Amino acid sequence: SLLLVPFRSRSLSFPSLQVIIGAETITANGGLLAYEGTHGLCLAAEQLAVPVIVCSGLYKLSPEIPCSYELDTFTHMGPASGIVKYSEGEMVRSANCIFPIYDYVPPNLIQIFITSNETFSPSTIFRAVDDHYFNH
Repeated sequence: SLLLVPFRSRSLSFPSLQVIIGAETITANGGLLAYEGTHGLCLAAEQLAVPVIVCSGLYKLSPEIPCSYELDTFTHMGPASGIVKYSEGEMVRSANCIFPIYDYVPPNLIQIFITSNETFSPSTIFRAVDDHYFNH
């Protein structure tokens, strides 16, 4: 079910309201790569004090830790041909359009990770990465 809340009602408390998302990759610092728009969704959830829960398999853990100057490389770009029809005009055919495919969501916007084996907070996800990649 979908609950629409007017902006003026944002001070209301919804104790059972949660945002549950998936991830393409979970980084070792507790951040993640997810489909474009997820970062904005998590920012909105933070403003409304709604917890963000990530459900993912352990195979999506990555030992990489993004640096602040590399965050643009974590936001993958792709062709806009799925959105803009290049056959619709001369200007569109000559344009080079790209759009983000994935967003990087920092760990401070995530409350908990649920995997197939256990749950982790963003601050303890490195332990799972260490166990998964280095301590077999």
